[in-house]
Amino acid sequence: MNKASPTATRYVETVRELRWPLLLSATLMLASTAAAAWSTYLHWLACRGSMLSGSIIHGCSYGPELSDACLRRMDGAIPFPYPPEPAEQTAWASELGVAATVLLGLAWSTLVLGLGWSRRTKAAAALPGAASTVLAGVAAVAIGDAGRNPDDYLSGWLWLSIEVSAVLALIVIMTVIMTLCGPRCRSTTRTGPGER
Repeated sequence: MNKASPTATRYVETVRELRWPLLLSATLMLASTAAAAWSTYLHWLACRGSMLSGSIIHGCSYGPELSDACLRRMDGAIPFPYPPEPAEQTAWASELGVAATVLLGLAWSTLVLGLGWSRRTKAAAALPGAASTVLAGVAAVAIGDAGRNPDDYLSGWLWLSIEVSAVLALIVIMTVIMTLCGPRCRSTTRTGPGER
């Protein structure tokens, strides 16, 4: 009878433990992707029929001119998580952008919390998910305020918090991996593939 190596057995046990967090995280990511795609579709709906005018797809022939609504979309902001100007807001596009942001933050948090890391590592690694959820919450409040000023709700620091927390989480995760792996990882990173 062929006995599995301890490493293979440990790998199988790890995959079994992570099966449900991975499946839930993947499902949340797919739902986030669907919400983001639908939000983008609704945002660019004003340009339907005129975006490929003059392209090779239409035989280099020019069709209808771009509408005023389409030109405003092109000059405006993206719908994630909401357009800064209330006049640019499309029905349901901003709400779906908020939903996509929340779902992506939850997907990341689910994945991080399902891993067998220490509490401090999980807390640091979960920061991007928490920052995304906070950003989505602030955006949801802003969407409901029809008389908002573009700079009232989302400052540049809030947008930057997601980026900074992602870099911090990456540093913590890489530190944990290098610590757990030990000298074996450090020696393989210094040598080439055929030099072991």
